[in-house]
Amino acid sequence: CGYTPQEARKKGCRFDLILYSWVPAQCYDERLQEEFRLRDSKWYLDGEGTQELSQEEAARGETEQLFWDWDYHIWHCRYTFLQMTRILMNTSLGIPGRLLDPEHANHCLNTLTGEEWHPLEEVDTVVTLNYSTC
Repeated sequence: CGYTPQEARKKGCRFDLILYSWVPAQCYDERLQEEFRLRDSKWYLDGEGTQELSQEEAARGETEQLFWDWDYHIWHCRYTFLQMTRILMNTSLGIPGRLLDPEHANHCLNTLTGEEWHPLEEVDTVVTLNYSTC
């Protein structure tokens, strides 16, 4: 999807807010994305959680770095596993490169099983804008 939001748009990529990544259109799961966007999630410009960013602003995919609270982090991991399940059930969906990272998968397993844990409201996760393959 390139190296900038402008380049990603020109290439027909879509912004996956939950992965915080520009992904090729065939890797974008509209239904799952809409379901997760219904949550009352928060995004921040700072690690202290004092500069909140609206979902609309975050969904533009133009902010280089954001922070999440642990609650959103859990939902992000849940989303990755649901997305992989949907891909296995519908082979016409592509697989975003991020989902193929064994370290990320292991981290999410640890998060979902409670091996890694923080207070839900703790702003402790930094995410960087990503440009994915499919």
